[in-house]
Amino acid sequence: MIKALNAIRLAKAKFHTKRRLTILSLITSGLLFGVLIATIVIANGVITSLDHFIKEVGGKRYQVAIIANIPTDKITDKFNNPSHRTIDEVRHFETQYRANKSKQYQAQGLKYDPSEDAPALKPDEFSNKSEPAKYQVTIDRSSSITKQLFSQEYERWAKSATNKTTNLVATAKKYGSTGYYPSPNGDLIYKFIDTKLVVDGKEELKDWVDSKLVYDDNPISSAHYTSAAGKLTDKYITYHGQLKGIPVVIPAAHLAKKFARQLGVSPQPPADDQARVDWLKQIKAKASGFTYQICHRNKVEQDILTKIQQARNELAGTDSKDSNSSNVNKSKTAWVPTDGAGLYYRLPTTSCGDITIIADKRTAEQKAEQDKQNLLKQRQGEPILPYHQLITMQVVGVSNESNTQDDNGKDLIGIGKSILAARPFFNNMALIPVNLYNRLPTKQKLDNIIGEKPDILDTLDLPDRLAKQFPYGLLEFATAQQAHRFMTEQTTTEQRASDSSKPYVAEQYGVNFLVLDELARQLRQTITIVAAVIAGLAIIIIWTTISRIISESRQETAVYRAIGAKRRDITLIYLVYALMLAILTIIIAGIIGMGISVAIDQVFAPKLTAIARSSVSIIGGSSQIKLFVIDESTLAQLALVNLSIIIVALIASIQPIISNTHRSPASDLRAE
Repeated sequence: MIKALNAIRLAKAKFHTKRRLTILSLITSGLLFGVLIATIVIANGVITSLDHFIKEVGGKRYQVAIIANIPTDKITDKFNNPSHRTIDEVRHFETQYRANKSKQYQAQGLKYDPSEDAPALKPDEFSNKSEPAKYQVTIDRSSSITKQLFSQEYERWAKSATNKTTNLVATAKKYGSTGYYPSPNGDLIYKFIDTKLVVDGKEELKDWVDSKLVYDDNPISSAHYTSAAGKLTDKYITYHGQLKGIPVVIPAAHLAKKFARQLGVSPQPPADDQARVDWLKQIKAKASGFTYQICHRNKVEQDILTKIQQARNELAGTDSKDSNSSNVNKSKTAWVPTDGAGLYYRLPTTSCGDITIIADKRTAEQKAEQDKQNLLKQRQGEPILPYHQLITMQVVGVSNESNTQDDNGKDLIGIGKSILAARPFFNNMALIPVNLYNRLPTKQKLDNIIGEKPDILDTLDLPDRLAKQFPYGLLEFATAQQAHRFMTEQTTTEQRASDSSKPYVAEQYGVNFLVLDELARQLRQTITIVAAVIAGLAIIIIWTTISRIISESRQETAVYRAIGAKRRDITLIYLVYALMLAILTIIIAGIIGMGISVAIDQVFAPKLTAIARSSVSIIGGSSQIKLFVIDESTLAQLALVNLSIIIVALIASIQPIISNTHRSPASDLRAE
C-alpha cells in the first residue's frame, strides 16, 4: 500500500499536468465562493447590528401599545335609526332619569330644574311624515340623558366582555408577555388639561381665548403630558439631583424646537446624520435638569378671560391699539376690562397672577342669575371659584420617540430611516415618570388642581368607571416573535373595528421591530436563495474540473497500474488531489470573501452607523453597524460552506476514479 506522504507528493505533481485548467478552476470557484462568504458575513453583520439597535432603543424589550377593541356601533346601533320600540324605551328612560334626579335634589333640600338636562329626543326633519308625530324624532347624542342611557348600554355589554385588562394579562402570558403597563394615570393627566406655557416669564392671556393656539403637535406647548411607569422611562433618565418641579421626559426634537435659545442648541436637527447624533447628545447634556413653567387656570378664570376679550372686542373702536395688545403686563390702559355683566376686572400684572375684581355694578337680577348658574354648576360638580397655579416642570430625561427626518421615504436610505425611526408613545406625549413624581413633596404636587375630564379616555368610547376596567397601555414581550404572534392572533390595527373578531387594537411601540424582524427573516431567505445559486455555480465548476482532470488521466492511471500500484493506491492519490484542490479553493475563497467584507465594512459601516443612530435617535448609545461580524452563527455557516466544498470535490472524483481504475491498462497504454 502506498504511503500517505507519497500519495500527497503524487497528488501535488498533478497540479503541474493540468496547470491552466486547475488555475482557472481555482480562480473561478474561489471567486464565487468568496462572494458567497462575503454575502454571509455582511448579511449576518447587518442582522446582528439591527438587533443590537432594537434592543438598545427598546431596553432589550419588545413593546406593543394596546387598547381594547370596543364594538361601539354594535352597542349603540339601535339608536342610529331608532325604531318605534326604541323611541318608547328612550322616553321611558328619560322619565325615570328625571324622576330619580328630582329625588336626589329633594334629599339635598334642592329643587330640580328640568331645563338643566336637554331632552334625549329632538325633532327629525328627515323623518317619515306619515309616521305619528311622537315618532318623528331622533336621538340627541349631546344630551346628558342620552349619555347616561349610552352608559347604561355600555355597562350591559361590559358585564359579558372578554377583553378587559384581566383578560388581556392572562391571554398575553400565554404568548410570553413579561408585563403590562397601564397608561395614562388619569388622576395626574387630568390636571394638565387647563395649562399654558409661560414663555420667558410672560403669560400670554390670549392663548386662553384663541382656539387656534390650542392645536400644537408639541407636547410642551399643548400640555400633552401623560404618566408612565418607571420601567418605561428609566432608560431615558439623566438627571438624578434634587427635583425642583414636576419631572418630565420630553422628545428631543420638541424640546429643541421650544427651548432652542435657552438651551443654546439649534431648533432643527442637522441634515448630516453624524451631526444629528452630535446634536442629540448636546440636547441630552444641556437639557438635563432644565426647568420651565406652565400656568394652570381653572374653567372659572378661563370664562372670565373670554368675557374680558369679548368686551375688548366691543370696545376696539375706543382704543384699537390697546385693545389688540396681548401684553398681559400692561397696566396703563385707558379703560377697564369688563365681563359684560357688570363686573370690572384688572388683568394680572404678573405671570399666572390674580384676576382681580375692581368694581361690581351688577343689578339684583344679574346677581340672582349668577347665583342660579353657580348653584347649577355646583350640582354638576363644576368649580365656581377662580383658581390658578404656577407649575414648575423639570426635564429629567430626553426621549428618542420622535422622527424629525424630512426626507424619509424618498429613497432607499430614506425608507430605511423610516423603518428604523422610533414611534411615539400615545400621540407623542411627554412622559411623567410616576416613580419620580411620587417622591415630590406634597407642596410640589398638583393636589390643589381639579382637572377636567380629558378626551384621551374617549379613545375607548367608554364611561370613566368602565374605561378603567379595559386595557390602555403597553404590553411587553421578551422576543419580537412573541409580540408578532400575539398581534397576529389577538389584535387588529383599526380602532373601533366592530366587524373584527379580534378583542384588542394594537401597534408596535418604539422601533419598528416587527418590520425589522420580518426584514431579517426575508434577508435570511434571500441569502439562502443567493447562496444556493452561487454555491450551485461554484459546485458545477469544481465538479466539472475534477471530473475532467481525473477522467483525462486514464493513461496516467494505466502507468500506475503497470508498475504495480493497487486500485486503492490510485484512489488515494486522486482523493488527495481532490481534497487539495478543495482546500486551495477554501483558502482562496476565504481570502477573497474576508477581503471584500472588511473593505465594505471600512467604507460603509461608519456612515450606516450614523444613519441608524440618527434614525432611532440614540443619544450616546454604544450600538454600531458592523458589516464584518464573525460570530457563532457566521462561523457555523462558513463551516457549512467549506464542508460542502470538500464533500463536492470528493464526490466529484469518485465516478472518474472508479472508471479509470477498472479500465484495461493495456488498452489505455496502446491508445497513448
